[in-house]
Amino acid sequence: MKQLLVVNDLSCLGKVAISVTLPILATTQIETHLLPTVLLSAHTGFPNVYKHILTSDLEDILHHWKENIDLTFDAILTGYFGHKEQIKLFLDHLPDTDLLIVDPVMADNGKLYSGFPHDYPMVLKSLCDKADIILPNLTEACLLLNKPIPDQYTQDDILNILHALSNEKTQTVILTGISYEQGKIGVAYLHHGVYGYCDTKYIPHYFSGTGDICSALISSLLIQHIPIHQAVQTTLDFIIACLDDTLSSKKNTLYGIVFEKQLPNLSKHIQLLKGYSHEK
Repeated sequence: MKQLLVVNDLSCLGKVAISVTLPILATTQIETHLLPTVLLSAHTGFPNVYKHILTSDLEDILHHWKENIDLTFDAILTGYFGHKEQIKLFLDHLPDTDLLIVDPVMADNGKLYSGFPHDYPMVLKSLCDKADIILPNLTEACLLLNKPIPDQYTQDDILNILHALSNEKTQTVILTGISYEQGKIGVAYLHHGVYGYCDTKYIPHYFSGTGDICSALISSLLIQHIPIHQAVQTTLDFIIACLDDTLSSKKNTLYGIVFEKQLPNLSKHIQLLKGYSHEK
């Protein structure tokens, strides 16, 4: 069983970040270890959130691991860092791993998240440059490249962004939230120089936690050697099924996506994918 270290925030209320990542990874048979960066009373979509940044704790945990435990992870997945000093600290004490996957959580809808300084994208870029796989949305990708965020774009524009983010180390760039036609939303990727795109129907409603599900599920499938096109399409199909369940439930979407009902279906599908991949 593959071992994955998840570096992300922990929200006590709302199904985002670690709260949604753990059940997804367990369903896909990934053994998960945690390195929390921030403790929040609720995710930041709620008002007046209590937020405790765990920089000193992060340092103590990494130091303890380095000095006392011989740790090697099959992969590391990073998400939200509470402060740029955490990124520098993590880079200085990066645990041994075969695969570093970075979801550069910092922005959406054309804006940097509140609380981050203007130079935060460049600090995060230093982590992305060491990653094997990165999973930005379009806003994050443009901030990493210090480029204007386009209102409209073509496939050639997206290809240019993907190539600009790839390097000798970063051979896989997965760009989320890309739409080439009305009523569709999808993921564009560049994997070892080969371009691909998968899409699904677009639901005009904001849901918390979709990005966390996306990065967790794609990462899980890739480290288990599922071909990237299948990994991306499986993730989109799972997310859209969860969104349909969420809307049908009539629950307040602020609390997160109703994903639990789809976990048995996901588990069955993963077994089929593994069998197909093994046969190939």
